[in-house]
Amino acid sequence: MRASFYDDNHDGYTYDTVRKEQYGETSDHGGRVTVLYKPGEDTKVHLYLSGDDFVTAAQNLLYTPPNDNTFYYSVNDYFVPSFVRRLWSPTLQIDHQFGGDVALTTNTSYFWSYNRGMTDLFKHPVPVGDDLGQNEDHRVLSQEVRLASTGDSNFQWLGGLFFQRHHIELENVDNFITEVQNPTLVGTDLDRDEKVQKEYALFGDVTYRWNDWQFELGLRGDYYTSEESAYNNSLSPILDTAAHLDGHEFSPRVSVQYKFSPTSNVYATLAKGFEPGDEIEENGVVHPYKAETATSYEVGIKSLLSSSVQFNSALFYINYDNRLYQNIQFAPYGIIEVTQNIGASQNYGGEFDLTAALPYGFKLSGGFGFTIAKWGNVPFIDPATTLPINLKGRTAPFTPAYSGNITAEWSHPIGGGYTVGARANASFTGRSYWDPQDSTMQRAYHLVDLGAHVGNERWTVSAHLANATGTRYNTIYDPTYDIGAPFNVAHINPPRWFVASATVRF
Repeated sequence: MRASFYDDNHDGYTYDTVRKEQYGETSDHGGRVTVLYKPGEDTKVHLYLSGDDFVTAAQNLLYTPPNDNTFYYSVNDYFVPSFVRRLWSPTLQIDHQFGGDVALTTNTSYFWSYNRGMTDLFKHPVPVGDDLGQNEDHRVLSQEVRLASTGDSNFQWLGGLFFQRHHIELENVDNFITEVQNPTLVGTDLDRDEKVQKEYALFGDVTYRWNDWQFELGLRGDYYTSEESAYNNSLSPILDTAAHLDGHEFSPRVSVQYKFSPTSNVYATLAKGFEPGDEIEENGVVHPYKAETATSYEVGIKSLLSSSVQFNSALFYINYDNRLYQNIQFAPYGIIEVTQNIGASQNYGGEFDLTAALPYGFKLSGGFGFTIAKWGNVPFIDPATTLPINLKGRTAPFTPAYSGNITAEWSHPIGGGYTVGARANASFTGRSYWDPQDSTMQRAYHLVDLGAHVGNERWTVSAHLANATGTRYNTIYDPTYDIGAPFNVAHINPPRWFVASATVRF
């Protein structure tokens, strides 16, 4: 048996100008228990139990900057935001080795999550406007069974089947409040959805080694279904509306590898992946959207240049089709939100990383990657101007132009089984856009983290300073024309943050 437990607590960092107090206090605690049972030499049974309880006011703290390059650690919410998430999951894995170099693995898993959130949507210093409560529950049951070859043969194979059932319950309660003498509820927008998604898959993979070459071929076939029932009493009320969708996809993978030394190889891979299509209820209408697909091509090198230096690099090209985006459309009765497949984009770039062990307990590692993501021929309605445009040649959203990091570590024994150490890390993130038409952006930024620790095999005490430079950037940004509000909304990153922690092993 193995068990681990944690308790993590943070103060708030966002000041509310209405209530004159800090928001964002967070508590996160949970644990994991693993039990291993061996009824015989050829059989292992693993039981994993994990749970987490997360309570914060930081999740729904959206502020209202005048543009995408102004950052505040303050909000003007009358209603106190909150977010509660509880997770629980058991997993049972059974491994059995048959005679004839064949192994069986079964994996049965169940996942349950409970989310409750509250957000002030009106951003007004008096109890007038919009108080949104969001409830979200997920139940996921999955089963995988696979057979695989073992042993030292040059020919290896694997095959299996997979099933997953995902039950989703969503409820948004939008309370409209007016202030006469006391806060008064004048209306409620109730949006309730229940959905069951199922996925069935067969998969197989074969690998053949010939001298310094290795060839791999894999194929996965998926069939998926989705059934949704919805209730909405807003703009276009729907009562107990039901919808059904199904589809299938094949995902091949081909890989070739050549080992030109005992510690270095080059490889090339072609693979296809997808995100299943689904339905969504918006503005009183249930509508489907297509599966997103991605076909990727990659070539690279992995090498151990010496006993202490490792270098890897890769170049890639990814063709995305049917990319999803949520934007607004202008209808005769107002502005409505629509999630839709808007078209294809092409991503290409490279990534490199280097690790070096240095004398006197020092270690240096770093990496750098760049991505160019361009839209193809995609007609689009620009929500900022309501005019039709073509996205061709513009940059696809949520894709940093580059990312990099460099880390220096030092560890030194001081006797009696004790070790001291220090760590410094700097990360760099390039410009990215928040929308398809490139009208708002997250500018390039960097982060610096510092840390130190002392301990032995039994216990460790550490200190960590995150975001030492006090860098500010947004993790969410929605302009006014995308959300139909008279202001922009955004979520800012945590500020400079000091964390002290202790770990005890028993």
